[in-house]
Amino acid sequence: MGPVLASICAAGSLALCLIGPGSGRPQLESRTLPNGLRAVAVHMPGAPLTAIDVWIRAGSAYERPGERGAAHVLEHLLFRGTPTRRAGEIDAAIERCGGILNAGTLRDAAHVWTPGVFPADLPEVLETLADAVQNPRLDERDLTPERRIILDELARRAHETSRIQLDTAFAQAYPDAPIGWPILGDSASISAVSRAAVAAFHARRYAPAACVVAVAGPWTCAESLDAIARAFGRWTSAPAVSDAEAADTAMPDPRAASFRPIVVGSARQIRVWRIPPAMQGRNADVALLLAALMEATMEEADPGPDRPTAEAADSAFGGLLMASYPPGNRAVGTALEALIGRLAQDGPRSGEVAAAARRVLGRQYYAAETPEGIAREVGRWALYGDMARPLNLADRLGAITDSEIQQFAQTWLAVNGNPKHTP
Repeated sequence: MGPVLASICAAGSLALCLIGPGSGRPQLESRTLPNGLRAVAVHMPGAPLTAIDVWIRAGSAYERPGERGAAHVLEHLLFRGTPTRRAGEIDAAIERCGGILNAGTLRDAAHVWTPGVFPADLPEVLETLADAVQNPRLDERDLTPERRIILDELARRAHETSRIQLDTAFAQAYPDAPIGWPILGDSASISAVSRAAVAAFHARRYAPAACVVAVAGPWTCAESLDAIARAFGRWTSAPAVSDAEAADTAMPDPRAASFRPIVVGSARQIRVWRIPPAMQGRNADVALLLAALMEATMEEADPGPDRPTAEAADSAFGGLLMASYPPGNRAVGTALEALIGRLAQDGPRSGEVAAAARRVLGRQYYAAETPEGIAREVGRWALYGDMARPLNLADRLGAITDSEIQQFAQTWLAVNGNPKHTP
């Protein structure tokens, strides 16, 4: 046991008990179907409900010119019916089984999920979801009302500081790549996107080889995997799926990483650093620890009610670290710069990484405890190869060395030196 993991254990971390080593870890198995789809099952004995999460490599980073907003529009149209199910029948089928239907679009993926249905209804729910993602009607008559719904959604969220911060940060970090475009689109792109563009995006990106179906609940892994195979095994549409269109232009030269402060509205100031794609090696784990170190440092500099925050926002093609705090706060800016300079020059102090790991693990409680959380996290990471990551995060964080933190800070955070704070 390494020193960081030992320190976490000594602190009695609840999250470690849930997702760290030991016999209580949920059983996890996967199977690749003949059509290329990856089925993932998590056995959680005694769970009262079963969660299903369908993940597809079809996020906004895959949009081409003329398709901006298509990933988000398609997410809405998935529930508008299929050749065999009328509008409303998909939601009704899930609700009959005790669940609700949700969908979301990220930069590197889209997913459709239900947080919990009665276990006996798992086959019916899987059949319904399989039909929805494979055979959306994509009728022109549905596009107009959904476009209005999305425009209303954008208007409602126009003042959500957290979303604005993230979109602004990605736009600054990746100005010339689709990963820098707003995930939800904007009013111009949503108004302009055509049914043909949405259909082309679906035909190109929605394929079994680009899909993971994750189930978490009381069924054994073998039972869940068989149920997924029966529902999704007939999916034969298999275009050539390539991640190159999203990945090739995503990662600029790290030496151009930005430390310029950006004021978002009048409420927050953000600083942004480009970091490597989360799925490359241990980058995601190191970035989580660094975000926790940044947040703790900023909170110590300004313990007031308007708390500074730090976030590691990852994707398969590039991510960012983002620090957010009240504009003009010299104490926070100075403390942040001092931390980065110290990490790059000397590495972390004794006990600093263990404290950051406890902060990260505490926030993973939900993902470690509920079928919905586990299905989401396991499915998300299985999409790019590392399905066990959510279940062994404590082990992974405990294995990060001080020298890795120092090297990451030198390479990605301090590449332009340590410039002075300008409010």
